[in-house]
Amino acid sequence: MIRAAFLISLLSTLLAFMGLVIEPVSIKYQGFHASWITSFALALCQVLWYGRGTRLSLVTTLPLLLVLGIMLASYLIPEHWISVSSFNLWAEQLISGSNIDDWRPPGLELAALITLTLSLLARTRANLGAPLLQTLAALLLLTNVGLQVTGNGFAPLVRSGSTYTVSLIALLLLAQFIGVVQGWRHTRSSLTRALWPSAILAVLTIAFWYQQSSLADAKLRQSVDVRYQRMAERLSTEVHAHLTAMRRFADFWGILGRPPQEREWSTQAERYYRDFRYFLNISYVTQSGEISYVYPQDPANMGLVGMKVLETQRPNIEVLQRALEQRSEEQTGVMPLLQNVPGLIYYLPINSYQDGSPMGVAAMVVGLPLMADTLYHEGLFDKQRLYLGLWNDDEPLKEWQVLGQPGPWRVESDVVFGHTTLTLIAQPNRELLLSERSRQPSVSLTVGLVLAYLLYLVLFGRHQMALQHRSVNRSNEELRREVRKRTQLQSEVEWLARHDELTGAPNRRHFMNTIEAYAEQTPLCVLLCDIDHFKSVNDQLGHQAGDHALVHLAKLGQQLTPGDGMFARYGGEEFVVMLPNTNQDRGLAIAELLREGVFNSGLEHADGRPITISIGVAVYKSGTLVVADLLHQADLALYEAKRNGRNRVELATDDLASSH
Repeated sequence: MIRAAFLISLLSTLLAFMGLVIEPVSIKYQGFHASWITSFALALCQVLWYGRGTRLSLVTTLPLLLVLGIMLASYLIPEHWISVSSFNLWAEQLISGSNIDDWRPPGLELAALITLTLSLLARTRANLGAPLLQTLAALLLLTNVGLQVTGNGFAPLVRSGSTYTVSLIALLLLAQFIGVVQGWRHTRSSLTRALWPSAILAVLTIAFWYQQSSLADAKLRQSVDVRYQRMAERLSTEVHAHLTAMRRFADFWGILGRPPQEREWSTQAERYYRDFRYFLNISYVTQSGEISYVYPQDPANMGLVGMKVLETQRPNIEVLQRALEQRSEEQTGVMPLLQNVPGLIYYLPINSYQDGSPMGVAAMVVGLPLMADTLYHEGLFDKQRLYLGLWNDDEPLKEWQVLGQPGPWRVESDVVFGHTTLTLIAQPNRELLLSERSRQPSVSLTVGLVLAYLLYLVLFGRHQMALQHRSVNRSNEELRREVRKRTQLQSEVEWLARHDELTGAPNRRHFMNTIEAYAEQTPLCVLLCDIDHFKSVNDQLGHQAGDHALVHLAKLGQQLTPGDGMFARYGGEEFVVMLPNTNQDRGLAIAELLREGVFNSGLEHADGRPITISIGVAVYKSGTLVVADLLHQADLALYEAKRNGRNRVELATDDLASSH
C-alpha cells in the first residue's frame, strides 16, 4: 500500500508540474496559480515522505505549513489590523498587477490543503488525528465541488476552486488514505468512536459556514444597495436644490417688474454660479427669442449673445418656444450642448409681478458630466475602489473607472431631473467589498474545524485510556490471583515447614523454636510420648494402619493438650508435649489423661489388644533452660516407663538421671 501511495503522489507531482508549465485556461484565466503551486508543493512533500522518509519531508512540509498558515491569516485578520488594500499593495510589490486573491487559494481549497499537510505532519497516525484530518479534507473538497456544480450565488464573494485543483488535491488525499488505512485496523474501535462525532461536528461547522457566508454577503449587499441609493437620492436632492434656486432667480426679475440690465443680470447670475458650478451658462432670452445676456462671460458664451435661437436649427427649439408662448417652466431632454458635452437646458419664464406681462425667460444650461463630477469629488466614499456612472438609457454621460476586479453587485438608481430620469450606476470592486465583508464565516469555519479536531483527540485518547485501563485491570486481577496463589503456596510451604505432613501436628523444628520462646514461663513441663509396639502395627496391619494410628493419636493429643500448650510429632511414633506454667502434678495428670485417652481410643493391634503409649515427664523449674537436657530427662523417664511394662507415665527425677 505504501508503494501505491508513493506512485499516486508521484503522479500528482507530475500533473501539478505539467499544469504549471502548460497553464490550462482554467488556471491561467481564473487566477488559481496559488492553489496549483501549493498543491504541487504538497505533492512533492508526499513523494519525499513515501520515498525518502520523515526527516527530509519534515524539512519541506513545515515551511509549506507556515506559508499556508499565512494565507489562512489573510482570511481571518480583521480589517482594522491589516486591510485588504495593504495585502493587495504587498501583492503588487511582489508581482505587478497581482492582488491578494492571486496569492492565496480559495478558502475551502486552502482549508483542505492545510488539513492534508497536518495529516502528513501527524505521520498519518490515528492518535494524532490523521483520520479526521483526511475526513475534513474530503468534506471540504465535496463542499467545493458542490459550489462548482450549483454555483456560489448564495455568497458571490466566496471563491470556489477549479476542477483541476480539486482533482489534484483529491489525488493527494487518496494517496494518503491508501498509505495508512491498513495501519488503523488495530485502533479501529477507538477511531470509530472518535471519528463519527467529530465528523458530524465538522459537517455542522461547514453548514454553519455556508449559512454565515450567505448572511454576510446578503447583509453586505443590503448595505451596498442602501449606501448607493442614498448617493442617488443626494444627487436628486441636489437637482431639486438647483431647480429651486433657478425659480428664485426668475422670480427676482418678475418682482423687479422690468427687464434686467446687463450688469444687474451678471451680478445676480454670478451668485448662483458660485453655488452651482455645473451651470455652463445662465442667459437671458427676450420674448422674441434673442439671447441678450449670458454669464459667465467667457469667449464661448459671449458668442451666444445676440443669437436668435428660434431662428436656428438647434434641437429642442420647440421647448423654448413653448416656454415663451405659454409662459410655462420647461426643460429639454438630454442633448448635446454647444460646449460638446451632454446636458439639459431649463427655461424659466420671467413675468412681471405688477401686470403679469411676459419679459422673456431665464435659460440655465446644466452640464451633466460637470454636475456629476462636482458631486463625485464632494462625496464621502472610496473613489479608488468604486465605479460610478451616470447613464441616459444605454449611453454613459459620465463614468469613473476603477482598477481591480469588479464586484458582483451593480446598484442602479434613478435620478430625476424634472421630466428626465437618468440612471446612476454604482459598482464597488472586489477589494472594497472584501474590506467591508465580515470575517465571521471564515473564523467560524476555522474554529469549528479546530474544535472538531480537538474533540477527536479527546474521544480517541479517552477510549484508548479506557482500553488501557481495562487491560491494566485485567492484568491487575491476574496479578492479584497470582499473588493470592503464591501467598497461599507460601503459607502452605511455611505450614509444612512447621508441621508434620501426615498428622498435621507441629513438627520437631517448630516445637524446638517454640519451647525456646517459653523459657521464662516456668515451671515448664515436657511430655515425651511413644507408641508401644508400633513396629508390630506396621508389620501386621500395614503402614496404612500405622499412619491411621499416628493421625488419630495426633488429633487426640491436640484435643487433650491445654490451649497454651503444644502437642507435636517428635519423630517416628514419638510425640512431645510442651506445657508452660505447669507443675509436675498437673503435668502428670495431663500425661495420665493422654495415656487413658489413647488406651480407650479404640485403636488395636492385630491380635485385638489396645494400642497404648508410654510417657516420660520432665519439669524445668528455674535457672537457664537447656532444651536438650530437658528432653533428655523426659527421654530417660520414657525409657523407664518402657522398662516398667509400658502403657504408663513416669516422672524424671534426679535419682533416675543418676542411675543412667
